[in-house]
Amino acid sequence: GGRYYGEPLNGLRLSSAGEYRPIELTSDPDGVLKGYSEILQLSLAWDEGWPRLYNPTTGAYLENWRQVWQDREVQRAARIAAEEARDAEADARLTAEYQRDVAQGEIRRLREQLRRQQP
Repeated sequence: GGRYYGEPLNGLRLSSAGEYRPIELTSDPDGVLKGYSEILQLSLAWDEGWPRLYNPTTGAYLENWRQVWQDREVQRAARIAAEEARDAEADARLTAEYQRDVAQGEIRRLREQLRRQQP
């Protein structure tokens, strides 16, 4: 913010006289400058280089595209981790079944060998 207009946040409101006047900026307890839009009944805030909308009635920011993207990335990573865990579990199960089959085959071979050696 402030790169083009000298202010971290800049907005204009059309007055009843047909003139554009700067929107008053306020700094709430969170320290973020906000400019209130009567039409939207929301405040526009500049937060870490990104525009955000703030609802002064609820005292909460509206979710923005960056948060939605981050939430989706977290969900995607969790899905991938769950799939990898399922794959690892399936691999471990297949390995255990293979080892059991090999062991059972060896037991059958040894039993047959013992049976042939007995009179």
